[in-house]
Amino acid sequence: MNRIMYMLPVFILLIIGCAKVPDKIESPGVKIDIIKEDNKEVYFFRFSGGIKNSNTDVAFTDYKGKAVFKEAGDKGKVIRSVDIDLKAILPLDSAIIDTKSILKDEEVQPLLKLLDIDWEKLKKEKSAEKFDIDEKHIGLQNVSFNKKCIIDLLKEKLNEKN
Repeated sequence: MNRIMYMLPVFILLIIGCAKVPDKIESPGVKIDIIKEDNKEVYFFRFSGGIKNSNTDVAFTDYKGKAVFKEAGDKGKVIRSVDIDLKAILPLDSAIIDTKSILKDEEVQPLLKLLDIDWEKLKKEKSAEKFDIDEKHIGLQNVSFNKKCIIDLLKEKLNEKN
């Protein structure tokens, strides 16, 4: 019995150490609306997607990084980046990214070209959406996080409430 008690922490560390780290954005989508701000047309840019944790026993906390829109290839030029700041991604769950920002004409033009969004159609309809973004044009950079065994995380949360 003593031997098992000594091996349990080692086993838990092995499981956490072998956790699969989320490495892509699931279901990325972009919506761009032309709005008036201070009597000027600006572009209301909304990005959404998810970060999936496929582990059964490891949670990722304080997950931070950037979603980058880039030209094709590993060393593709970054056209636009969006900050990601997620409190936690629980096991077998997805955390939702939903960001909003205002872009100027010179900021939106390269993004429209990259995502193959028709400029004239956007100007005419005042709105455009893109939900089938090719994986080669979107990625993650500068990712940092903490890994926690879900049991330890739940214990911490219980202790906070008491």
